[in-house]
Order: sequence, then structure tokens, then C-alpha cells
Amino acid sequence: MNKREIRELTIKAEQGDAEKQFLLGSCYYDGAGVRRDPAMAVKWFRKAAGQDNADAQYWLGRCCYYGIGVEKDRTQALAWFHRAADQGHASAQNELRKHAVAMRDIELFEKGVLLFEGKGVPRNVSEAVKCFCEAANDGNVRAIIKVIDLDEAGGPEVREAIARYADDTLKRRLEYFRDHQNGDGASHE
Repeated sequence: MNKREIRELTIKAEQGDAEKQFLLGSCYYDGAGVRRDPAMAVKWFRKAAGQDNADAQYWLGRCCYYGIGVEKDRTQALAWFHRAADQGHASAQNELRKHAVAMRDIELFEKGVLLFEGKGVPRNVSEAVKCFCEAANDGNVRAIIKVIDLDEAGGPEVREAIARYADDTLKRRLEYFRDHQNGDGASHE
């Protein structure tokens, strides 16, 4: 955008046009026709989001989630994603799905720790490994590392449970880590 277009866009945004507010916020976010200024992007996204502009709500959510132009605030981010998702914004709906999976995986990992260590519940190695594998199958890094550690140090009960609950991707990761145990990428067979 050239300076004249930015000036016209700014006038309409200042007059309260939510779509123009979102577009001006996008210009500041990307540095298109103006100096990149994440704080100004947030200002204009917030104005448009307050008028139920779903695109602005989504982008304001991203800014809040990652701390771009505003202090990082995951609670606010999720609130903006929800508002945009309620209007059918596909990217916001996807962010909420990813968050739900991540939260589920955290809960699974923590449940696995309790079951494996027998903290507050009867110790159940097979169920613990199942929890770790379910979270690892979704790509949870802590769970992947835990399964790798258990695979290396665990006995037959642990390895049987891993074989039963790990998906093909996790099994390939385990094979890779078995073959590259010292971390330098060289095979040590």
C-alpha cells in the first residue's frame, strides 16, 4: 500500500469501520505501507475485534497467545479465539482444537506419572504407559521423551505396553532413538 492508501484506510478506521480497522492492523502487523509496529497492530485489531470482526478477533488472539505487541496472555488469547470461532472462523476453530489436544495430552502425561509412581492411586505400569503413549502419539514432546526413557530402562512389562499402545509414528521414533542413542546422529549398531 502507498501512503495515500494508508491515509485513506486510517481515516475510515478512525471513523469506526471495523473492516478497515482490521486491515490497518494487518498493515502494522506485516509492515505493509507503514513501519512494522505490533503494538499499533494490536490497537487496531482490538478496535475491530470489539465490533465482532472475526478476523481481528483471531489475529488479536494470536498476538495475545504469542505476546506480539502485547503482553503474553493465553487466557485472553483463548477468549478471542472462542469469539472468532463462534462466528465460524476456521483458523480460530483450529487453534482451539490444538489447545484442547495439548491440554488433554498434559492431563494424560500427569495421569501417567501418578499411575507409574503409584502416587495417590494404585501403581499400574501398563495404564501409565498407555497414558504416556496416547500423549506421545499426539506429538507431546514430554511424553515422547518419557516413552523413550521407559523403553530404554523398562523391563518386559513396560516394553509390552509400549508395543501395544504406541502408534506407528511413535514406534519409528523409538527405533530412531535406539539407533542413535548418544545424540550425535550417527548410528551405533
